Amino acid sequence: MDRYAHYRQTVEFAEEQIEPVATLTVSDSRTGEPVTRYVFLGEEYATRKESRSITPYRCDRKSREFYIDLDRIYLSRRRRPEPTISTPAVSDPSKHETYTPPRV
Repeated sequence: MDRYAHYRQTVEFAEEQIEPVATLTVSDSRTGEPVTRYVFLGEEYATRKESRSITPYRCDRKSREFYIDLDRIYLSRRRRPEPTISTPAVSDPSKHETYTPPRV
């Protein structure tokens, strides 16, 4: 009955596919003291809150990409794209031979 249920389900599925925020302890470049950094999709963040604030945007983007791919698949069935390279079709030469019967 909810018309947005499918979209919510897609977002939840996208959240499952995205890696969780990882905790990483590195030494600070200025002081040399151990500092905790949070890594999300290969980018380091200073706080967990900052790294988790990016998560909804990534999930939303992944969900939109799913719907774009879905449209591309189903809409391409309706109309066939014209070929971009025009190559002549290979024809059967035996069908185009002419035969003249002998005169009687």
